[in-house]
Amino acid sequence: MTARLHGPIFVLAVVVLYFGWSAMYFTCDDAYIAFRYVGNHHAGRGWTWNPPPFAPVEGYTSFAWVALLELAWSLTGLEPPITANVIGLLCSVITLALGAGLLARLRLRQPTLALGLVLCGAVTNRTFIAWTTSGLETPLFMCVFTWWLYEALTPEARRGSGAALRLFLAASALSLVRPDGYLFLAASFPLAAAWRASRRFPLAVAAPALGVVAHVSWRYSTYGAWLPNTYYAKSSGPWPEAGVRYLASFVLENGVYTWIAVLALAVGLAALRGARPQRDHVPAAVAVGAVLAHAAFYIVAMGGDHFEYRVFAHLVLPLYISMAWLAEQVHPSGAWKAAALAAFIGLSWPIAWTEWGLSQAYTTRESTTWLVVPVTSSLPAPLRPLGRAWEDLQRWLIPHAIAVRVQEHRVLANLLVAALPPREVGAKLGWDAHLVAPLAAVGVVGWVFPDVAIIDLQGLNDRVIARGRTRTQAGLDRRMAHDRLYPKVYFDCWRFNAELVPPIETFRLHVLDGVPRMSDAEIVACDRYASEPTKGR
Repeated sequence: MTARLHGPIFVLAVVVLYFGWSAMYFTCDDAYIAFRYVGNHHAGRGWTWNPPPFAPVEGYTSFAWVALLELAWSLTGLEPPITANVIGLLCSVITLALGAGLLARLRLRQPTLALGLVLCGAVTNRTFIAWTTSGLETPLFMCVFTWWLYEALTPEARRGSGAALRLFLAASALSLVRPDGYLFLAASFPLAAAWRASRRFPLAVAAPALGVVAHVSWRYSTYGAWLPNTYYAKSSGPWPEAGVRYLASFVLENGVYTWIAVLALAVGLAALRGARPQRDHVPAAVAVGAVLAHAAFYIVAMGGDHFEYRVFAHLVLPLYISMAWLAEQVHPSGAWKAAALAAFIGLSWPIAWTEWGLSQAYTTRESTTWLVVPVTSSLPAPLRPLGRAWEDLQRWLIPHAIAVRVQEHRVLANLLVAALPPREVGAKLGWDAHLVAPLAAVGVVGWVFPDVAIIDLQGLNDRVIARGRTRTQAGLDRRMAHDRLYPKVYFDCWRFNAELVPPIETFRLHVLDGVPRMSDAEIVACDRYASEPTKGR
C-alpha cells in the first residue's frame, strides 16, 4: 500500500459517513430552540426568545452555530431545519480531513494501514455518526475541536508565528461554538509559551482571543449574564456519581476499554525501557491535559449530559488516532497495529448498533419516554457480562435524564412536526394577539409559532426558572437539564391565554376564550421578576 491510496481511502470514508448520517438523520426538539433565535434575529428582533417587550435571554448556547445558520439562510433562502444537518455533515467531513492530517503528523509506520483503520473506526462508530446530525452545534464543535488539536500538536519545526496564530484562531472559534471552549483558549496560552521556548513570535498572535472578550462583553450588556442562560438552567451543583456512570457507559458501549488496555501496556513498557519525558513532550502534555480537564468538567461538575455521549463525541476520532500511535509504541509491526485497531473498532459495534437496531421498533411517545433497550440477550455470549453492566448503567442514567437515546429525541421531534402546522401557517398568529403559553418541550412549538410568547418551564429560555429551586431542594430525584422548578409566584404572575393540548401525537395550540391579553406593561412587570431574588420561591 502506498500514499497514492490515501485519497481513495478518504473518499470511501466520506461515502460511508454519508450513509451513516442518512440512516441516523434526526433533528431533536432542542435544535429548534436555536432555530427560533435565528428566526427572531432574521426578522430584526435580535437574538432573543420571545418578542419584545420581553427582555432578551440567551437560551441558544452556541453563538457561532446560530450565526452560521442565519448566514446560510441569508445566502440560500433555506431555513435552519433544512440546512442544519447539511452543515453538520459538511463539518464532519472537514473533521475527518483534519483527523487524517493529524494522523499524518504522527509519522507512523504503515501510514496507509493506520489511515484506513482510523477512518473506518470513526465512520462506523455510532457516537460519531449520531452527532454528525441532530441539528445541534455538536458537529461544529467536533470540527473546530479537531482543528485546535491539529494546531496544538504542530511539529516543533513548524511552530512559527503562523502556527501560533492558527492555534489561537481555532481556540477562539471553539469558544464561540460553546462556552466550554474557553478551557481550550486558556490552554493555548501555556501551549504557546512552551513553543516560544524554542521559537520566538510576537504576542500579537493571541489577538483572536480579543474577539472572545468582545463577545462575552456583548453577552453581558445584552443579557445581563456572563454565561448563556442554559448553563444556569442545567448546572445545579457537582454530580460526579452521575458523571462517572455516564463515562462508564460510554466506555462500555464504544469499546474504549481496549484503548485503556493498550494505553496501560504502552505506559508499562515505556517504564520498563526507562523512557524519560523530553522537552518537546510539554506542548503535547498541555494539549492532552486540556482535553482531560474538559472531560473532567462534564464528569464531575455537570454529571454528564442529557444527550447520549454528546459531550464525548469529539473524542471518538482522537481516540482512534491515539490508538494507532499507542499500538506502535508497544510494537512497530503492522500486524499488531492492525489487531489493536481492529479490536477497538469491532468492540465499538455490538452494544451500540444492537441498541440502535432494537430501538427502531419504538415509535410512540409513550414507548420512547426514558427508553432503555435491553441488549444483553442479543449479544454474543462472551459480551453478555458487558451488556448487563451497560444496561444497569442505562437504567440509572436515563430516568435521571442523562444519556437519553437518539430514538427518544427523534420520535419526540418527529411527532411534534407531524402534529403542528407548517411555520408559515403558525406565523399568521401575529404578536398583536399577545398570546402567552407555558410549555416544557419548547423547540418545535417555538419555531412553528414565532409570535407566541412561550414561558419555558424547563428554564432553558427563562431567566427566573433557570435560577429557581431544583428538584433536589424539593425532595425529588435530580434530572439532567430538567432539574429546575418554576416559582409559583412567578408562574401565577402570567395570565396565560393559550395552551398546547396533548397528547403530542395530536398536539395543537388552543387559544383560551375570555382570558384578556396581557398589556406590554404587565409583561414587563412579570419579566422584571427575573432580576429579583428567587431563592426559596
